[in-house]
Amino acid sequence: MTEEARAAGLAAFYDEMEICLEDLNAMLPDLTRRYDLTVIVSAMAEQVGGALWALRRKKVCDDRQTSLAIERIEKRAFGPYPAEPKTEEPTGGGSDPSRD
Repeated sequence: MTEEARAAGLAAFYDEMEICLEDLNAMLPDLTRRYDLTVIVSAMAEQVGGALWALRRKKVCDDRQTSLAIERIEKRAFGPYPAEPKTEEPTGGGSDPSRD
């Protein structure tokens, strides 16, 4: 496969993905009238997980490609860098001996 053919195939994939995303976005208003947002997101997560499992089972993608897809989802949800967990400062005014 030439680089040009690969680029054309990738461009076609992203064009089709954009159209599919538009279709999914068109369904969301109706879903949000019927279900709580956390229910919708949880159902979508189930769908994505099941789809990734099926793609692996049918050997359409391997574990590395599945991991990359999950990383992409995480970056889309949380940005390029995950938020740093907040550490609570001890209350009570004294110093914490475990921090010395």
